[in-house]
Amino acid sequence: MGSHKVTHSLAKWISLQLLSTFFALSAFAQEANDPGVYLGFIGAQYDQISESMMSYTSAAAHGKGARKVEKRRVELLQQVKESERNVRRMKPFQKETRLRDSVVSYFNLCYHVLNEDYAKILNMEEIAEQSYDLMEAYLLAKELAESKLDSAAERAGAEYKAFAASNGIKLIEGSSKVADKMKIAGKVNAYQKELFLVYFKSYKNELYFLEAVSKGNVSAMEQSISALKASTDEALAKLTKIQTYNGDGSLRNSCQELIRFYQRETRTHFPAIVDFEIKKENLVKMQKAVEAKRPAERTQEEINALNAAIKEYNNLGNKINAMGEEGNKTRSTLINTWNSRVDGFFDKYTPRHR
Repeated sequence: MGSHKVTHSLAKWISLQLLSTFFALSAFAQEANDPGVYLGFIGAQYDQISESMMSYTSAAAHGKGARKVEKRRVELLQQVKESERNVRRMKPFQKETRLRDSVVSYFNLCYHVLNEDYAKILNMEEIAEQSYDLMEAYLLAKELAESKLDSAAERAGAEYKAFAASNGIKLIEGSSKVADKMKIAGKVNAYQKELFLVYFKSYKNELYFLEAVSKGNVSAMEQSISALKASTDEALAKLTKIQTYNGDGSLRNSCQELIRFYQRETRTHFPAIVDFEIKKENLVKMQKAVEAKRPAERTQEEINALNAAIKEYNNLGNKINAMGEEGNKTRSTLINTWNSRVDGFFDKYTPRHR
């Protein structure tokens, strides 16, 4: 059948999620006084991690190759660890350690998410397409990792702001080139993920039907057709509400073409396969009934009926094979187009960074 990109790249997801929490704290300007210098040092650690993070995101988005992407991830891990070590070595500010400790805790968590959680989720990604339940578990694991990062970032951010307030420092929300790149990359990732989730249920329902065919299970085939009809109707309704991305509708259109292909299968090809399987079962019964009799006991009407059933079965089989060959070619083309457009979409719209 070919394969779909699950969420295109776990590297993109994990790096974008971390970037969003880093910039919640780092995009500030501090007045130059003693507590400001203290905050400035911490902010500099965020900035260094953010640079490494955006570099990692860019490499993953622009198809730099697994080896280079992994190298950037290792560099990112080293930077997070170094920044954590730098902050941990800071002396308390007027005997107060809450800010320092909260940032250390946050950096530690970021390191573990990039190292341990990343590995676990990556393993889940490899099997996520095996079933809809596994995909849900995979997405839930990512949500839990996001939740952990968000909670830690909120705690560190609260301490950051509380320190500034208690020391008379005005925090001025600002921006940076890296922060702007991150926001764009986040939108690109979210848009692709939304489209992926729209069609995944239909993708799986089609697979369930094909698996039922391989087992000759007519009841499962009929259930899968019903489920596929419902999921394609739902998907097309959702797609009408999804806008183009900056006027570019190529990815959405590719998704629509896949869904409409699945929908056509439920109206023509798949019902014909079910009919073929039923005729096959009936033909087997007729053959057994005729063969159970001695040749002298077989009537001409029974023989004629069996020959007619065999002819009908063969004709339908030829029709099914032709439809199957055409369907396989169309499916392969549509999936290849989808994957190509996903790659092109990320490459075109994700900002590049060293």
